[in-house]
Formats: sequence, structure tokens, C-alpha cells
Amino acid sequence: MSIDRYGLVAHYQHYLTDGKLLDLSGKGNHGTINGATPTTDHNGRANRGWLFQNANLDYIDLGETVFLNTSNPFTLICSVKLTNYAAIYPILFSLKTNNTIFSVGLSNQTPYLGVAIGSSANWSRLKTNDPATLFTSQYNHIAVTYNGNGSSTNANFEIYVNGVKKTLTNSDNFGVVSSIKNTIGAHQTATTTYYTNGVINQAAIYNVAKSDSEIQKLYNYWRTH
Repeated sequence: MSIDRYGLVAHYQHYLTDGKLLDLSGKGNHGTINGATPTTDHNGRANRGWLFQNANLDYIDLGETVFLNTSNPFTLICSVKLTNYAAIYPILFSLKTNNTIFSVGLSNQTPYLGVAIGSSANWSRLKTNDPATLFTSQYNHIAVTYNGNGSSTNANFEIYVNGVKKTLTNSDNFGVVSSIKNTIGAHQTATTTYYTNGVINQAAIYNVAKSDSEIQKLYNYWRTH
């Protein structure tokens, strides 16, 4: 069984090439490791996940590609297990769009509680309201889809946790981005950079909105890979 490759524009596991995190999609969007270190993954395999430590300011730089656009569908996927909420808003993805940065993160704060997505401009800001302990007690597979039909319309987004579609409500403002950079594990505003304290692996970016059944297949793939 292999990962769904239809619409795949970036896929990151644990493989390195010339010191960079290899993009397995074949599109050449390799990442630069900034402090994150190899660790055990969700299936107990050594050196298959990436440990991010807030105190060390760890993140992975994905370069300058504009991955997202308000007019185009996408799907973002990764798995995560937090060590703790040392950062008030641990970030999974922070990706360049045609007008700003779009972020996917986790929070134990009421304005953003659970999985939270969005941006400071032109994108809906939504959250799942999952209990904060869910993300520190176990690995979770996170998927976000956007259908391309209007980035400020809430109904055009879906968030899935472990293959299950979540009920979404409005989140709070994400703050003004001061550094336009694609990252895994960090997000910078005008006053603060938020880092992740925990493990992230199996990150992927698609230029299509995956269906419920396709998200379920991607979750099943993650469980065994």
C-alpha cells in the first residue's frame, strides 16, 4: 500500500538528501532542518519522526514555494503528538499563500481550542474544540481540506482528526505575520514566534481537496507506515 499520489505536491517523512529533508512527491520541495531531531514515530520505529523542542526554537524550513491560493483547493496532512503546551499555540504547518500565511496548529486556549486553522487575512479562522489532552496523550492524524470556493467562507473547509470529520466553530485572529516563510513546527507574528513542543511526522500537501473516503484511506495508510 502506498500513499495517495493524486495531487501530491510535497510529502515529508524521515528521509534526507544532501542534508535536507527529502520531498517524496518528486516536486523538489525539500526542507531544511533547523534543530529538529529524529525520534520514534507513532508505530515505535526509531528515527521515523521529528522531535521539535520549543526551548531550542526548532522548525523545518520548506523554502519559498507558494503552496496555497485562495482560488485553488488543497489538503494538508500530518501526524502529531505534543510533549506539552510549552508554546501557547503549537504550529504544525505555516504555509505561504497568494496573499499571506495560512497556519494549522493546536491550542489549549479557548479562542483556538483543538485543531485551529486560518490566517490574519482573507482566510476563515476555524477550530475543532477538541480537548487539549487529546494531543498530548497520543499521536493523532490531522487533515485539513479546502475546496477552493471562497477562502473566507467557513463551509469550504473541513478538519479531520484520525479520519473523522469534526464540527467546526469560529476561532480567534491569528495575528499579523511578519516573516513570510513556509515551515513545519513554527509560525512568526509581528511580536511572537510560536514553536511546537512534540513530534510531527508524515506531512503532506495536496493541490486537491480530498474526500471523506480519501481522508480515511490516508489515515489508514498512516496507521501502518
